[in-house]
Amino acid sequence: HTAESYKEAAAANAVDAKETAKEKANEANEYLGAKAENAKESAQSSKDAALNKGQEVKESAKANAEAAKETAANKADEASHKAESAKHNTMAKAQDAKESAKETYADAVDSTQDKLEQTKPRN
Repeated sequence: HTAESYKEAAAANAVDAKETAKEKANEANEYLGAKAENAKESAQSSKDAALNKGQEVKESAKANAEAAKETAANKADEASHKAESAKHNTMAKAQDAKESAKETYADAVDSTQDKLEQTKPRN
């Protein structure tokens, strides 16, 4: 009788232990599953943040390149205008020099003419 009740008690304990182990295993799985899910979400948000940062850096670099391109174009325009203006100034100066040379030549011719007139023997 006693041996039988011990056997039954042991069997009930074994069933309890099995249930408890099953519950603990389920709890552990849920916990690990939640942890894995959190890790996955965390990794995803890190990835998103990195992508966004990369995009920002790319856009910033693009904007800087655009600005640099524009600045270079403006500088080139300025240089071109300056060159054009210098060309006009040089041409104007050359024109002035030419006029001045013409006048000097005309004066010299007149002066020579006068001298010749003066050295002609008077009748």
